[in-house]
Amino acid sequence: MVLHLLTFCAGAMIVSLLICITAIALYQALVHLGMGRHLWDVPLAQFSPHFLKLYLIASVFYSASMLSIKVAIMLLYRRLFPIQNFIWRWWAVFLFAVGYSVAGILTEIFDCTPVYFQW
Repeated sequence: MVLHLLTFCAGAMIVSLLICITAIALYQALVHLGMGRHLWDVPLAQFSPHFLKLYLIASVFYSASMLSIKVAIMLLYRRLFPIQNFIWRWWAVFLFAVGYSVAGILTEIFDCTPVYFQW
């Protein structure tokens, strides 16, 4: 049982690392499109739609990376504290964190309907 949870914990950490690296790469690409510069210094052809599309994708990956980090840490806590009373509380916090993060990701994606209105 401990080896089974250890596998989930390590797998969640590896997935979290991959998602974080992807989010960092996307934000680095955004710097080349004008992130960090004043809006007046960024050409309109570069800002819309390229910057706005990539910004939406990067923000979704950032939120997904925060979710995966939370899940990895909570799986570690589950492995460290196998107490029955803790497991019920762990599930409550786990479901709240996942639900809150998924709601945030869906809000980022569907902030404007249809999605292409964002750019």
